[in-house]
Amino acid sequence: MACLPGMPCYCDVQFTFPKKCTNGWLDAIDLNTNLIIYNGSNLPCTGVNYQDNLTVIINKINDKLCPEALATAVLAIIQTNPTIAAQFCNLVNNCPAP
Repeated sequence: MACLPGMPCYCDVQFTFPKKCTNGWLDAIDLNTNLIIYNGSNLPCTGVNYQDNLTVIINKINDKLCPEALATAVLAIIQTNPTIAAQFCNLVNNCPAP
C-alpha cells in the first residue's frame, strides 16, 4: 500500500502508526519510546505522571509488578496498619498472644 505525502502511513491495520512502510518516506524511522509522552492525569497506583515518557512508564509499571517489590509493599502495609495486621493474622490463623 502506498501512502500519500504528508499523510500517516498505515501499512497494516494490526500495527499503529508509524510502522515502517515500504514507500520510502518512513523507512528509516524507528519508534523511540523516549519521544512518546503521556498527557493524561497522574496515576498514583503505578506512579505514572503527566509528561512521563513511555520508557519511564514501562519501567515504573515493571517496578510495581516485580514480585519482591509487591511482597515488600504488602509487608510494609501489614506492619504499619494495625487493622490490616489483625485481619492478616486472623486469615493465616497465627496471631500473637495479647
